[in-house]
Amino acid sequence: MPWTAAEFKARHFKKATAAQASKAAEMATAMVKGGTDEGVAIATAIKRSKRASPRVSIRKALGR
Repeated sequence: MPWTAAEFKARHFKKATAAQASKAAEMATAMVKGGTDEGVAIATAIKRSKRASPRVSIRKALGR
């Protein structure tokens, strides 16, 4: 199932920022297309987007 950021945030990751939801939806959709189970794809995408998001924000704040 391909997800949009808004759908993913509403259904699976309510506390996400827009950037986190977008990245998680992108990752989960790619994983499902690759044959991964939806539940595993959702959990993995949420975990990875939480981990990746703060680094992006810090880099933007520092102008890098």
